[in-house]
Amino acid sequence: MDYENFTDVEISCQHCGQRNPDLQIENRTMCQIQNIRRRLVEPMPITSGYRCDKHPIERHKTIAGEHNRAAVDIGSDSVKSFRIL
Repeated sequence: MDYENFTDVEISCQHCGQRNPDLQIENRTMCQIQNIRRRLVEPMPITSGYRCDKHPIERHKTIAGEHNRAAVDIGSDSVKSFRIL
């Protein structure tokens, strides 16, 4: 899927480049993030997207974390973005 303000690299695993294999969850998550980005009208970089099971952070967990399903970390230094989020 293509998202207006986000690249495949941003939402893919930083360890291996894999996209979330559950495209429905990825699409639902990213549509929500894209809607927030449209309201914000300023950059909202994703600092960490999907993480595969072998990602160094996920590998040390007994149960996979939210990044293994649908979480993204968003970077921002804007007061406006903190209010919207």
